[in-house]
Amino acid sequence: MRAAGNDVLPSWYYKKGTAPNKEMRIISEKLLKRLTELTKLSYISDLHGGASGRIISKALHEIKPEEYSIEEWEYAIGYILGQTQHFESREAALQYLYEQLNKIDK
Repeated sequence: MRAAGNDVLPSWYYKKGTAPNKEMRIISEKLLKRLTELTKLSYISDLHGGASGRIISKALHEIKPEEYSIEEWEYAIGYILGQTQHFESREAALQYLYEQLNKIDK
């Protein structure tokens, strides 16, 4: 089994022809690691397959939008939902994630 911090970033995250930047990977995974801890999941990868939207949504109530950069929110949304999105603000990103997660469990 892989450790939570060793999950591979999805290929859609990188522009064609670019290589992962170790520093960006560490920054981007901070929010995902926190969500993994708050949801009591074993691996970051469980956030985009094994967890229900309700579980992740509940964990998001423990996080303030300003705790993470807009890039981290966008990356987390992409990782959890499997879609690339860009937002004007952290609050808009968090609201979008809430809305999408609520659709998962309906």
